[in-house]
Amino acid sequence: MGFLLIVALLGLLGWSAFCTVRAFRRKHVGAGWWLFLGTFLLGGIATGIWSGFMLEYQASPSLRFGGFPFPMVIFQLESGTWIDYVHEQWIMILIGLADVMLVALGSVIPVSAVFYVHRFLQKRKPDVRS
Repeated sequence: MGFLLIVALLGLLGWSAFCTVRAFRRKHVGAGWWLFLGTFLLGGIATGIWSGFMLEYQASPSLRFGGFPFPMVIFQLESGTWIDYVHEQWIMILIGLADVMLVALGSVIPVSAVFYVHRFLQKRKPDVRS
């Protein structure tokens, strides 16, 4: 079930990013829009690396997670000792890469929203030429 959720989210966000780039190309946007997209994408990649591989948070007094949005490792407090529940190394790497991709592709959504709102407002502007 978790695998299907990851694939669905990555597919949805990937399609959104693809549509944004396609709209940029179709409308022949300037370098500013591409810089805006690239900045958010690089920021998303950096945030994804940090959240996927380095972030650790405590969900309850006896439960900690490592990695976000999909945890790579779970720590549970049992008899005063933290016990770690980890996957195999290749699964942890795939989960970390999915975290990076999910956060990076999710960072394109604000750029897309600003672009489409800007385009909508430009269409509504009356033509002032006489």
